[in-house]
Amino acid sequence: MTFSEKIAKINYMIKPRKIYMDVKKALKQTAKQEHKGIVEIRREIELAIAEAVKDPDPRMQARWRAIPCMGEYPTPEEVICFISNKIKNDLYSNLT
Repeated sequence: MTFSEKIAKINYMIKPRKIYMDVKKALKQTAKQEHKGIVEIRREIELAIAEAVKDPDPRMQARWRAIPCMGEYPTPEEVICFISNKIKNDLYSNLT
């Protein structure tokens, strides 16, 4: 099995629920490190997202539109999941 095939298999095996649980765990760890509640951490991220999506730069608008989301704006979980997957994919593509 080639390296690319192994990566494809790993990506296939990762379940969306596991990714969501990892995001929840990350939020919980951040809250603990910041000595804040998860609700407060989520709210801070939501405020940052709301401010960032107002950027009039077309390149930034395109980046925000690239994030799959259920609502008008992505949730903190959707942003974290998207960014972590982007980093993972970029790292894997640099290894091949």
